[in-house]
Amino acid sequence: MRYFEFVTEEKYDGLDKFVTMLKNLKGRYTSKGQPAQMNWQAISQIAKKTQFEVLSNTKNGYETFKSLWDTDPKAKLLLEPIVKNFNQQGIELNIPGTEAEPATATAAEPQDSQQAVDKMAASAAPKQLAAQA
Repeated sequence: MRYFEFVTEEKYDGLDKFVTMLKNLKGRYTSKGQPAQMNWQAISQIAKKTQFEVLSNTKNGYETFKSLWDTDPKAKLLLEPIVKNFNQQGIELNIPGTEAEPATATAAEPQDSQQAVDKMAASAAPKQLAAQA
């Protein structure tokens, strides 16, 4: 085996661990229903923990990630389902249900259970007070 082939396999081993860590974070944020945005310093820490040395430098994290995304088909294939967007500030994970703002309740929409209870209590209170007087 030639040296550059070994280095490539090592890089992908770290990439696999890095992707697994991002998937775990995606799962945590999905369960909370919150968007997940991480700066390059956080990405660098994750890369160091997963031994993905390619992204372990904070100073040029964006350039390195963009290069990896644009030139490495395997990396893009692994990262594309997880990463929604990336820019100079960091990475945004693809968390389902966080794209749109929650809809506000209107008269046509059904009320949640607490709103229904509050409405019933508000209408029943004056009747109860009148019956006691």
